[in-house]
Amino acid sequence: MKGVAKDISKAVALFQKAADLGLAEACVELGELYVKGKGVPIDEEKAIPLFLKAVNDPKIGWQAQRNLSEFYMLGTHGLQRDVKKGLSYLRKAVEKGDAEGWLRLGRCYDLGLGVEQDAKKAVEIYQSGTEGGCGTAMYGLAEHYLSGEGVPLDQEKAISLLQNAVEMGDREALWRLGSCYDSGEGVKKDVEKAVELYRRSAERGYAQAITRHFAFGESFRRIHSGIA
Repeated sequence: MKGVAKDISKAVALFQKAADLGLAEACVELGELYVKGKGVPIDEEKAIPLFLKAVNDPKIGWQAQRNLSEFYMLGTHGLQRDVKKGLSYLRKAVEKGDAEGWLRLGRCYDLGLGVEQDAKKAVEIYQSGTEGGCGTAMYGLAEHYLSGEGVPLDQEKAISLLQNAVEMGDREALWRLGSCYDSGEGVKKDVEKAVELYRRSAERGYAQAITRHFAFGESFRRIHSGIA
């Protein structure tokens, strides 16, 4: 473990030198280390300026914008909560290539976060992301076809979108498709398939899938052990 710590300290020193020279990628990497406390103490005051230095970079700027968007929208990391400013950074991040940003931006319209609640606008955003091959956007669009909000109810289309997102490894789509097989929503009920999808989503760290997969595991354990 000492060797790992030394490597991280060395990386921090190299990132700092590159960031001092204005290299945007180094600014983002170092900023995230300060946010997570990896190799350095957590230091919000140092992280924010680093992200601000990188926001206009054409290649990596979207990562800095995504971080700033989250911080402003939640009012964390030493920044006062400013949903509109966070939304502005989010839009810029999406424009510059933040794939996950499509889902976040769509959810702002779904929930009315910083904008007027508008299911149809959310659908438009998810559709744009889907056309760009974004798995998280496919998941968001599928949710609308399952609920019929902003679009006509279409379970077949929703399942197709979820399957495409699953092929791309999207963890939320894995969980949602699992829940469809779990309940028989839009597909023939298949508990074994549901468990497999929950497992794959859980392995990617999705909390709801972890809970659901654990619940199934406990149920199977009790059945096979004869516990009522």
